[in-house]
Amino acid sequence: MNTTYAPAELAAMAEVALDQGDCERAAALAVEAAHAAFQAAEREAKIDRRGELADTAELAAQVAREADTTGKAGDRATRYALHVGQLATTYTDAELREEEAPDGGRAVMVYTAPACQQCTATKRKLTELGVAFVEVDLNDPANAAARDHLINDLGYAAAPVVEVDGDEHWTGYRPDRLKALAS
Repeated sequence: MNTTYAPAELAAMAEVALDQGDCERAAALAVEAAHAAFQAAEREAKIDRRGELADTAELAAQVAREADTTGKAGDRATRYALHVGQLATTYTDAELREEEAPDGGRAVMVYTAPACQQCTATKRKLTELGVAFVEVDLNDPANAAARDHLINDLGYAAAPVVEVDGDEHWTGYRPDRLKALAS
């Protein structure tokens, strides 16, 4: 397959192959389209564009399911489409910071886990201090990229993690640091 085609072009080629009755080619093109959409979504910074890629991947998965008699190509394309869908609904750190602090204020993100007492205390203290923040539930599958960021980029394995403006961060309930955010 030629990987120089855009995901949408590959999906369109797969539809044409399916319409022409070439199911084997349609399935192969559809899997390639879904994979290309996944790769592009991983690199894409804008959530709107990731949404377009998710639509393309879902179309490709549908074509693959229709064209594939063994189910293997349909399953592969569907897995890629699911991953692209997750990427399409997950804001990047930069997007969350912009959403939280559009006027140039400090962007505070609190990464939490269910039944975490320190997480609850951190959120309660920030609210009490009047500090706006974005909560990211680490157990939500849609936030897998955020979980990877905490573990791989920041080196944390426990919640809560508070990240400020993308460059200051800590773990645990730290009232002293939380109070500093209010000033």
